[in-house]
Amino acid sequence: MAKTYKYSTEIAQFNDCPPAPCNEINVNAFRFTFEDPSHPDNFKPVLLIAPERINDSTFAEEEKKCIGYALSLFNELEKAKKALTKLHDRNPEFPNCVSEIMIDMNDGKGTEPSNRGHFTFFEYIGTDFYNKIVRIEKLNP
Repeated sequence: MAKTYKYSTEIAQFNDCPPAPCNEINVNAFRFTFEDPSHPDNFKPVLLIAPERINDSTFAEEEKKCIGYALSLFNELEKAKKALTKLHDRNPEFPNCVSEIMIDMNDGKGTEPSNRGHFTFFEYIGTDFYNKIVRIEKLNP
């Protein structure tokens, strides 16, 4: 059975979205989240949280618009905490926790991690990371 991306309507408007290489993976990953594990924005792509941001300079390129409908994840806890600390210092309303989640081959496809440990993950329909949280670690104030 063919697997369909959760936000296939949104990403269909962009060429080469998801970008190559993008592969199904089995990995534990780390995501910025709020302390409340059921917060509705914990596992929502940025352009669904704030659709108006598609007009920001951050999303000027088509590839950036594409990844705006995917989840931003990290491959290591310490790299995620370092990135979150920088963001949280600039915007205290930003999430204050890092959640570890289990990803398996049936959840979607991810890009290769950057040297900062960041990767982009395109979920399949049916993926529910709320039920795949291993732990939540709060930033130290």
